[in-house]
Amino acid sequence: MKHLADNLTIDIEEQIKSTPATQTLGYIRVSTKEQNTARQLANIQCDEIFIDKISGAESDRPQLEELKRHARRGDTVVVHSLDRLSRDLNHLLELVDFFKKKQVNLHFITENIKFYPASNNPMDILTFHIFGGIAQYQRANIRNAQQEGIERAKENGVYKGRKPAIRDEKLE
Repeated sequence: MKHLADNLTIDIEEQIKSTPATQTLGYIRVSTKEQNTARQLANIQCDEIFIDKISGAESDRPQLEELKRHARRGDTVVVHSLDRLSRDLNHLLELVDFFKKKQVNLHFITENIKFYPASNNPMDILTFHIFGGIAQYQRANIRNAQQEGIERAKENGVYKGRKPAIRDEKLE
């Protein structure tokens, strides 16, 4: 079907075919396999959801990598909060840059921060850096508290380390 406007001919079917369909893609991350993922995007309508059950300190996550491959120009990636995407500020910055270069929108629900490929809202960038820094700080505190607990448990003879992967009999 052709439409004439100001002596300009436009092939509408071709225009529709060449415009990619956009999707809302959700990303959920919890730190352990036992944790529940249901609350993170409970009220958000997503076309597809990618779920990792791995620490936010890890940058190599299978479903995050799949999301990066799957996302297309014009799609929107929705994440519950910054610390669900990563607990490392440098990694967060890399991911935002990756999605912006790929022309993918990024929306963090809790912090209400939205990144669009062409946007450079100074307030969003400042807020992003603050919350990203807090996520990294929280991760460091968790690790320190964990290490302190292990040291105290060792002093009290409670902590003996993890069980060996291979028993002595099998080693011989």
